[in-house]
Order: sequence, then structure tokens, then C-alpha cells
Amino acid sequence: MRKLSMIIWSFIAMSVVGLMLFSAAARTADAQMPGASQDSTPREPKQKPHSNHIPKHGGVFFMALDNIHHLEGVLLQSGIFRVYLYDEYTRPLSAAKVKQASGTVQVGESADAPRIPLVVGKNVQTLECALGKDLILPVTLTVSLHLPGSAPNARPEVFSFPFSHFIAEDAPSRPPASMDHSGHNMSGIKMDH
Repeated sequence: MRKLSMIIWSFIAMSVVGLMLFSAAARTADAQMPGASQDSTPREPKQKPHSNHIPKHGGVFFMALDNIHHLEGVLLQSGIFRVYLYDEYTRPLSAAKVKQASGTVQVGESADAPRIPLVVGKNVQTLECALGKDLILPVTLTVSLHLPGSAPNARPEVFSFPFSHFIAEDAPSRPPASMDHSGHNMSGIKMDH
């Protein structure tokens, strides 16, 4: 019995030493990789592109056809329509990238509705326009948008944002209803914006 006990303890000790050597080798390999962190803080697991389609401001969320950009539209009680622009990892675009974007908003879905220009917002990481406090809900806002990196002569992408009520300025993020590019609810989840 004593011999079996010694064999088990030897196996455990060799396993622990092997694990320590493997961990040290992995840390050394990570440190030698270009762009690897040199500090000892644990790194976040890498997020895959397009793995997070949860609106960050309680609005209507889309992925653009360029397979890079995401956008979220929020209609505030003040009558301001705000568009948040994100990259493929759902990180907000820089102010410089937002300045490269341009677009217009039409109230309703008529091609003849007046086009209201989107301008860089007060926080410089959004585009927005004033639609007025007398907006009648429910409403669909049609956005024609040139995203950063679009060719100067490219046609804008068109997004339809359906709203049944205003969104609070500090609305929390929430799981999205899946929307196709035209704003049609594809998930069966009841829309509550």
C-alpha cells in the first residue's frame, strides 16, 4: 500500500511540475508575440467581430452592409434623433471617423419626404438631427448614410428605424430584436421602442 501511495504522490508531483513548466512556456511565447502585453494583468478574451449586437443606448441596432460598421438609432423625447456609430467589435468610432460619415433623415418612408441632414453631435461620437418635439408616434425614420471609408461617389446605405415611443437619454442596453437591413423584425421579439 505504501508503494502505491508513493507512486500516486510521484505522479501528482510530476503533473504539477509539468503544468508549471507548460504555463511558464506559454507566458514566454505570449510575451514574444508582436503586440503582446508586457504587464502581468490578465487579458480579456478576444471578442469576435460581429458577436455583440446589443444596443448600448436602448435604440434600434443594425449591422451595415459593408460588414464592418454597426449603428444604433435613438429617438429622444426632445425630438433629437441620434445615431451612434460602431466598428465591427461594437466599439464606438472615434470623433475623426464620425466626421467622415454623412447622411440624411426622412420622417416616414416616402421618398418625397424632406431630407434633414445629420450633423456631428455634441459628444462628437454621434450624428444627430433635430426633428422637433411635435413628432407623432409611432414613426419610421429613414436614414441614408455614407459610412467612413465609403467611396465619394458611392450610394448611401438606407436604414429604416421604427419607433413606437421615445428612448430615455440614459437608457440601458438591452437584448435586441433582430432586424434585417430594412428594419423588419426577424426574431419574433416584440419591439418596444
